[in-house]
Amino acid sequence: MGNREVQGLVLGSDDKIVEGKIDYVHDVPDDLDSSNDSGRPITKSVARKLIKRHWTNITHRMNNNEVIAVYFTRERLEMLLNQTGCTGVRFYFAYKTKDDFGFDIDEGRTLVAVGANSGRYDIETDDKHYIAKGIEFDKDIIRSEDPENGIIFEMVPPLTVGNICKTTFAPEDEELVEIVMNFFKSAGKKIKTFSKKRT
Repeated sequence: MGNREVQGLVLGSDDKIVEGKIDYVHDVPDDLDSSNDSGRPITKSVARKLIKRHWTNITHRMNNNEVIAVYFTRERLEMLLNQTGCTGVRFYFAYKTKDDFGFDIDEGRTLVAVGANSGRYDIETDDKHYIAKGIEFDKDIIRSEDPENGIIFEMVPPLTVGNICKTTFAPEDEELVEIVMNFFKSAGKKIKTFSKKRT
């Protein structure tokens, strides 16, 4: 059973983000509230304010590798969540360079997704470890010969400023790209007009 009103983050009358009641047009789970430390419900207004802040920060740098958004299919997320003992998903921010790959890629930020158990440890590892364990600044990553314990995805491709400028985004992202471009233009940033031909 569910209800249509939960506690979450809302945009207050003074334009500050505060705790308050969120009304939904449909029933939502009873345990969907801001006391859950694995994700707080927020309103569209709060989401837009946070997104705007990120986009505004991007306008100060306009680096091609700045990530606008990442899309996940339900299928991929369910593959992670359907693993034995999986209670959540951890996303690691990551970075790709051409030097690391044996084929041509677009360099830049990306996300690595791995299932996590009830102790919040990564499922790909032993019960109480993380896939990041063993990463050291001055040491190369050594290839493991062991079979994989769990599923890990690189969630690709993220939509970046560079994708927009080079028109290398997915056709399904065209409307979102136009929204982002209009934001950058309103901030006085010049962005190469994109072709209607998509890759």
